[in-house]
Amino acid sequence: MSTLSQALAERDAAMRTEFRGEPGHAVERQDVVLAKNAADLLEKHYPGYLWAVHVDSEGGVMNVKNHRISYKYGFRLMLNDVYQDPVLKCVVRAGGEMLERARLARAGDKGVEVTHVEGIRAQDQPFNGIII
Repeated sequence: MSTLSQALAERDAAMRTEFRGEPGHAVERQDVVLAKNAADLLEKHYPGYLWAVHVDSEGGVMNVKNHRISYKYGFRLMLNDVYQDPVLKCVVRAGGEMLERARLARAGDKGVEVTHVEGIRAQDQPFNGIII
C-alpha cells in the first residue's frame, strides 16, 4: 500500500470515529461542525469572550452560553431557523444581544465585571463578581 493510500485509509477510519454524548444520545458529526462554526463566528465578532455552543439535532435546538456572563443562562435557537440562515446572522445577533443584556462591549472583552444581566432572575444575578 502506498503512503498516500495508507494516509487516505487512516483518514477514512478517523472519519468513522463515533462521537459519544450522554448514554442513549448519539452526537452527530454535523452537530459538532455546526457548533464549531457558530463558536468561531461568535469569537470573530465578539473576541475574548468565552462562548460555549451545543447543537442538539435530536431536540432541534442550538444552545449558546457565554461563560463570562452566566454558566446557567444563555440563548436557544431553533435549528430550523439556523439552517435557513447560511451565514449564521441569527447566532451573531443573539450573541450581541446577550452582551448588551450584561452591559458588555460588543467590540471585545475589556475585563469589565458583570454586575447585572437584564432578563435574569434576581437570585441568579452576579454577586461580588461571582457568576452563576
